[in-house]
Amino acid sequence: MLADAGPHPNPGKAVIGQRLHTLTPNPVAAVVVERIYREFIGGKGIYAIAEMLTAEAIPSPSAHDPGRNKHRVESGGAWSKSAVRVILQNPRYTGRQVWNRQRRDEVLIDVDDVALGHETKMRWNDQTAWVWSQQPTHPPLVLTDMFETVQDIFATGQRTAIRKEKTRHPYVLSGLMRCGVCGRKMQASWNNGAAYYRCKFPEEYAIAENKHPNTVYVREAAVAPGLNTWIAQCGRKRFRAKSRGRQVELGATAVEHVQHDQLQRVRYQNAGRRTGDVVVRLERHRDHLAVHEQPRCDGG
Repeated sequence: MLADAGPHPNPGKAVIGQRLHTLTPNPVAAVVVERIYREFIGGKGIYAIAEMLTAEAIPSPSAHDPGRNKHRVESGGAWSKSAVRVILQNPRYTGRQVWNRQRRDEVLIDVDDVALGHETKMRWNDQTAWVWSQQPTHPPLVLTDMFETVQDIFATGQRTAIRKEKTRHPYVLSGLMRCGVCGRKMQASWNNGAAYYRCKFPEEYAIAENKHPNTVYVREAAVAPGLNTWIAQCGRKRFRAKSRGRQVELGATAVEHVQHDQLQRVRYQNAGRRTGDVVVRLERHRDHLAVHEQPRCDGG
């Protein structure tokens, strides 16, 4: 967890109240982290460790700090395989700071349409590209040897395989379907030439079998037709409301135009009167000059 490390060395940042922070062991979480490393090195798999911690009612990272993990409230405090894996692959537990773990890559949004431009993707660098601090920056939770042993286990467990080109399938409700049992978002899945949405919550989180089926499947074709009718009804309601609002808006705009035209006519009339008055005055001055001006005669 973060702890205060005194004033910031940069005077510009210190003057606005910024301070340094350092990592300090959480007395509860530190024991769990060390145990996870020992169990994994001892031969237990990631899911077995997650099951063990969940069975012992040890709070998962999201349950330990729910304020920072509101998106995982549905897990109910259960440990996931990804949480165990992240802990086992986090080099900061060795007490050293590590940089350059990720990089930003600019990739085409659509290779078939380069005009769409690029988007930024965060990619993980290989561990050989990581930059380690020469000295410890905070108290370690595990020994460096333990961390390296775990990474060796991961490396030897990886199998090389030819990656197949992924086929893009259209999913109308991608990101919109939620499981009726746990409330989590369902994953899009293409099976037997049809679009499905599935929830495999127990496969990722170590929870009791009676709380959630192993897999929940929903076929898109069973949901989409009813949605079309519902969307059409909502669209008609919105269109009517928008049309009423538009009619009011058009009426107000028409009134504004009429008022503007009337104001312009009044301005033109006033300008015409003023111009006529000026012409009359000029005519009077000319006549006055013509009457009073006497011809000059030079006597000889």
